[in-house]
Amino acid sequence: FETDLQIKHQLNFKCDVYCNEAFSASHRNHYSITQINANEYCYGNCFMKEIEMFNMILKSNGSKITAIIGGSKVSDKIPMLEKLSTIVSYIFVAGNNINCIEENKSFFDSISGNKAKIIYASDGFGNASPNDTPLYIENIEERSNNLIFDIGPKSLNTLSRLINETNIVFWNGALGISEHIFYKNSSELLIHILNNSNSKVIVGGGDTAGFVRKYENKFHHISTGGGASIDYLSNGVLDGIKYK
Repeated sequence: FETDLQIKHQLNFKCDVYCNEAFSASHRNHYSITQINANEYCYGNCFMKEIEMFNMILKSNGSKITAIIGGSKVSDKIPMLEKLSTIVSYIFVAGNNINCIEENKSFFDSISGNKAKIIYASDGFGNASPNDTPLYIENIEERSNNLIFDIGPKSLNTLSRLINETNIVFWNGALGISEHIFYKNSSELLIHILNNSNSKVIVGGGDTAGFVRKYENKFHHISTGGGASIDYLSNGVLDGIKYK
């Protein structure tokens, strides 16, 4: 593997124009992102489209927005959730985050007084492990020792209602285990719901984008960057944008 010093030496030349088209890497302070020696700096069309799409959320201009937050854990998304809670109308919490409500309660309590109404999935499917026969758990708060691996029909109906009330939907993180033949059901149904809504749908990159691209969709934007999209929504800037 090349060392940072070797890469720095290889890239340490003067160029006329440096065009950054790597949105998905621009949240990292890498030499190839932040240390190119150029007379002029600019961004490619795809990079600018990413910024334009996420600015639709950050600069909502009165739009009613629902943020769907799924995936494996909230801890990676806390700065983004803090920011979104001051902008969007609803934050719908699903995915493995439902299994961690107690440990994240103080955080959600701290943002509950902001603009966004925090709504948790209320029912779901699960068991002690994904390999066990799925059980329907009508009330997640009474799930005992079971884990929730996908949200249930009542939660999906609630989410559908929120989507129909909003102009923009931001989706980051699957509603259940997207690799599982059963526990991917609600995420598949969500694609259908979003396709039939009038909302502009913006999908955060990473695993969510990979899942969505397996299905026919007419979404407004599917990001190329998971970590970059989270960082930009959290801070309104990236290392690759600050370097100019």
